[in-house]
Amino acid sequence: MFGCLTCYGEASPDNDALLLRRSLRGKRVNYVYDKQYGNPPATSAEEAWAGLSFAHKLSSIASANSIPLKLRAFGLEPTQASIDALDDDTIEALSEVEHRRWMASVLLMGYSAAPAAERRDRSRFKELKSKEFVHLDIAPYSELAHEADKDMLIVKNIPYSVNGR
Repeated sequence: MFGCLTCYGEASPDNDALLLRRSLRGKRVNYVYDKQYGNPPATSAEEAWAGLSFAHKLSSIASANSIPLKLRAFGLEPTQASIDALDDDTIEALSEVEHRRWMASVLLMGYSAAPAAERRDRSRFKELKSKEFVHLDIAPYSELAHEADKDMLIVKNIPYSVNGR
């Protein structure tokens, strides 16, 4: 019955070509983010990836894998010319879609949203996130002016994430 089954356990880039391709795209998404927000930024995609937690690796892979669906929803191709031709409203809409995708991923990881009043006070951000598994950025996109740049960064770098250029 299971004669063709040769591998047990979690797939790894070493033995799974599809995961290798997805991981490569996830590395690119993470590298774009790390170049902008790393402290200090990594000097290569590999270095940025090596320092990442498993959960963040999965989040970057999920972000990369959602790109084709997001683009198809807007009738776009993953090319630099296509992204360069976007107007501000479409970039904003794609950024909101990315934020919603990110929220779904952190909710699946077990985080919960904070009440609106708590979200305004970011002084306890790290404490809430690490000790109570509450994330202040699980909120409507319109409330996150300080975080919208992160979503836009991902959107504006879609061609690199998909094609490596």
